Amino acid sequence: MIDAGRAESFRTLKGRIAGADLRDDYEFRILLSDAQELLEMSDQEFADALRVSRPTVNRWIRGKNLPHTALRGPVCTWIDRQASERLKRLELFAQRAAITSAA
Repeated sequence: MIDAGRAESFRTLKGRIAGADLRDDYEFRILLSDAQELLEMSDQEFADALRVSRPTVNRWIRGKNLPHTALRGPVCTWIDRQASERLKRLELFAQRAAITSAA
């Protein structure tokens, strides 16, 4: 069965990304932190995926420094794609479970 709470968390994250003001440092920092937690990625995994160093990700999340606003869009696009892929997997798993239980 689909973890409805987790699926809703991915949908919420995607909505927040779509409506985010990427010029707002605080909003961007919280979005990064929430995405990293929801995607269950370590600083190193997050850094590798974004092609930056682990300390850079740590500084972004702590708000010590942040990427230029022009670079925030691609970061959010990547997060959105990750959330979409994980949401699709959850939904596919739910569909397969429903078919199996109906059989």
